[in-house]
Amino acid sequence: MWRTTTFASDRGLRKAGGARASEQGATTEQLKALFGWKTSAQADTYTRKADRARLARDSIGVLAREDDDER
Repeated sequence: MWRTTTFASDRGLRKAGGARASEQGATTEQLKALFGWKTSAQADTYTRKADRARLARDSIGVLAREDDDER
């Protein structure tokens, strides 16, 4: 088997795990501990994306409440 295939598979698993953990509320420090990252740069990528998605969901709720108030 080619090394690039194994690397891509390993990377994909780490990426999926990082995304899922951050979506479930894992902090930067928790992601660093879980994946063995020494700096916050990689973990911040996942937490920023999850935070952005969470803020978007919350914003939709705010807009829906505003619509209800106007009726």
